[in-house]
Amino acid sequence: MNNKIAITAEKNEAFFEMSGGISTYGGNQDWFSSAGLFGRKTSARMANTGCGSISAANIIYHIAQNTSYGKGMLPKNIPTKQDFCKLAAQMYFIHTPQTMTLHYSPSTALSLGVWYVETIVRGVVHFSASRGVRLRGYSCNTRNSSQEEAASFIRTGLSANSPVVLLVYFNTYIRALGLKYMSEMHFVVITGIVSYQDEVGEDWQLIISNHGMRQVIPSLRRLWNANGLYIMPKASLSFAAKMKN
Repeated sequence: MNNKIAITAEKNEAFFEMSGGISTYGGNQDWFSSAGLFGRKTSARMANTGCGSISAANIIYHIAQNTSYGKGMLPKNIPTKQDFCKLAAQMYFIHTPQTMTLHYSPSTALSLGVWYVETIVRGVVHFSASRGVRLRGYSCNTRNSSQEEAASFIRTGLSANSPVVLLVYFNTYIRALGLKYMSEMHFVVITGIVSYQDEVGEDWQLIISNHGMRQVIPSLRRLWNANGLYIMPKASLSFAAKMKN
């Protein structure tokens, strides 16, 4: 049995090519700062809170480039960073990241980003529908599923050639890993899952796209069973796939 399941892009060991011969493992929210699409304040806010929108754009670009049903969703030309940021910006304003006014400084708005994976995938479904492609969103989290169910959920999404969105929320395992650019509340996309056995039993390694880099989360079991804040699930998953006729 093949112990690795992955989207087409991960099988090719790249996410997508960009103009100028640039190869990147997914989009990077820092690109908002240099894309020149918005003013300085807006660009800085999007760079700070745009991980969910970048994840949504990653899904759309992958579906458009690697599935037969998604080929008409985007222009066929190889994208530039600015092209990608334009798409991610559309997703950003669909999602409308929440802001909170700090009590001690009413004039200061702290942008909190998007809070739910379902919001991201609804944006993907909405955008795809506007391009004539009907997708359906699916989700699960640490409150309503076991680690085995989470692994099965991820395999289902990847087998449908759809990257799976992962949201971590103050997850103590992720914090201990110390992955670069992985913040306390952060969206990434899973591009591959590899099962293995250890002294406890079956576990799963997750391959992710984060800030345009390929990274690895060594243990889904530890991710799923870590401590977190009660207010939100410690980890949530979602993907969008083609609806059956």
